Amino acid sequence: MKFQMDRGIYTMADNRQQSLDELRKAAKIKLEKQKDLENAPGGDIYAEIRDEAESEEYNSYPTLKADSGPEPETVMPYIPIDEDDYQIYDGGPFASQVEIWKKEYGEGHVFHIVVLDRHFVIRTMNRSEYKQLVALENTDALMREEIICSRCVLHPMGYTFKTMATDDAGYPGMVSQIIMEASGFSKDYGIEAL
Repeated sequence: MKFQMDRGIYTMADNRQQSLDELRKAAKIKLEKQKDLENAPGGDIYAEIRDEAESEEYNSYPTLKADSGPEPETVMPYIPIDEDDYQIYDGGPFASQVEIWKKEYGEGHVFHIVVLDRHFVIRTMNRSEYKQLVALENTDALMREEIICSRCVLHPMGYTFKTMATDDAGYPGMVSQIIMEASGFSKDYGIEAL
């Protein structure tokens, strides 16, 4: 299928390639900014989260009505790059997006998990992020779980404090525990006498 444009004729494949290139460029820019923040003196990538957690909106939970439920997930504008691209689960990201995340966070650091029939795509937490997390003052275990989820849950998009506040209480705890285990905080190890 071809489209007539002012500058010429473009195929759908050209448009898909351009979309994929834009996604890659955005991921690269995000990674560079994150590295700049980490390397800056006093760089704190959790400042935004801490500010949000200290806001009145976060600390004053609305009264939930019996029929109200969590807000619907943000629908990702994922675009398949070709006919062979597929969603890794219904309503989830396409395999091409997962490949971009793998390049951004490293091979073996992006996982698909299912908690009580809900799908999540997560990434591991690095040592720098963990050090900043434990250095946060006036945080409790529940807030740490929410911070871990808001940073390391890649899909559903927009898994934020507000989303978690209206969600079932156990999801952030379970998902953050899985993220920590995938990040190396596990009791699974081997000891061999030499």
